[in-house]
Amino acid sequence: MPVFRSPSGPAGATVGGHALPYAALAGALAVSSGDPVGPLGPLRWVGAPELLAGSMGLLLASVLGLFGVATRLRVFVAGAVVGAGAGSPPSAAWCSSRPVRPLSCCVR
Repeated sequence: MPVFRSPSGPAGATVGGHALPYAALAGALAVSSGDPVGPLGPLRWVGAPELLAGSMGLLLASVLGLFGVATRLRVFVAGAVVGAGAGSPPSAAWCSSRPVRPLSCCVR
């Protein structure tokens, strides 16, 4: 039995792929307070909470696009990998406003 492929699949993947950065930005802006806490000059409003919420928004949109669009899956897999990696503790510690000391509970 042949597999049915919709002719609108590549168009859906294109629209879904272009929506991924907006999902990350919406997640970051949802928890943003506007305080200058980040280390980067033009993006001083991006701290650890904004990075975590933005990466979870990207991860959620990527997984929904992965299940919703049946073609061009590499776009959504790449978004899921970046969303999962950006929310990891080392990247959140990099965006933190205070210095992070490893093993601060054990070192006196």
